[in-house]
Amino acid sequence: MPRSTLLVVGAAAFAAAAFAAIASSQDQAHPARNQPTLDATPVDHMTWEGHFDLVQEIQRRLTEAKEAELARVRAGGDEAPSIAYLRAIRAIWEDDRLREAPRIVDVGKDILGFHASRHDTQRMLDASVEVLAVIDANRERWLALADSDYLHKHMVSRIDINTTTILSGMQSGSRHGRPHLELAALDRLIAMESDANVRENLIEQRDDLRERMAAGAFGPEEQK
Repeated sequence: MPRSTLLVVGAAAFAAAAFAAIASSQDQAHPARNQPTLDATPVDHMTWEGHFDLVQEIQRRLTEAKEAELARVRAGGDEAPSIAYLRAIRAIWEDDRLREAPRIVDVGKDILGFHASRHDTQRMLDASVEVLAVIDANRERWLALADSDYLHKHMVSRIDINTTTILSGMQSGSRHGRPHLELAALDRLIAMESDANVRENLIEQRDDLRERMAAGAFGPEEQK
């Protein structure tokens, strides 16, 4: 199968996600609406996105940032996401207290979407590495918060889906002079993939990339 037809979530997908997230801010005002009984949940209740109070705070601050961005655009501002919006979501992302909740990963993905929408692939790749580092550093601690097998199962699924999405976006690395990032992403995707056909395609991509790197297709700085 040609590389161009393989399943790759690239910059365009992140950009679309960023605009969709801003446009749908009103619909997302209740982040856990698909989790039964959450509307009447006490603040110390655990959800698969983290403690309910932290999830609510993350969503409230995200909604405020998105509403401010929409107001700016409606007032005649540039439709491209603004630096003010990036600063707002960065402030949420960098709040160590909010990193107690797995929901914070969605904020990291919004940062990726911001850079993708501005066609800044290098910063998108840098942010991908940053978000994955937070996931890796907190995964076991997040999973330990689950107070039931049900929550544990959904936490694992949510974390793994987010990880796979970010890794898939990094498959554009070699096209932007960073083959080492793409190679690392492919190795992780192969390790996580359970579908034999998809796994075989990923292995083919990885082996092809290794061959091109060994043949000197990329400069020495690019291969670090």
